[in-house]
Amino acid sequence: MRDGDNKNNIEEIEFKLSMILTKEEMDRISYRKEGNNEVVLKADLHEMKYKQAYRFVKNLIALSQGVFELDLVHGHNHGTVLRDMIHNDLNSPRIKSKTLLWWNEGETLVAIN
Repeated sequence: MRDGDNKNNIEEIEFKLSMILTKEEMDRISYRKEGNNEVVLKADLHEMKYKQAYRFVKNLIALSQGVFELDLVHGHNHGTVLRDMIHNDLNSPRIKSKTLLWWNEGETLVAIN
């Protein structure tokens, strides 16, 4: 994939998400490209309630096409409800793997197909 193609992919993802998500939810998302030109969406779940975070993440997965990584920042100092939701309750046929970062217990990478 050429660099310009990836940029358009990010713009397309952002446009689709903006049609469903609130401005506050959109403000929680950032985008970056990895060395292999894979898109990584980083979403901050801090201070979200279980149902709100679950719906938010499910929408991110449903509205983003193709292969990408979802970097979910859930925290761990004030409980594990969001981390547990990601690892135990979040299911989709598009989820390839879920990896709790060993250097940051408050962050999980979810590989999406």
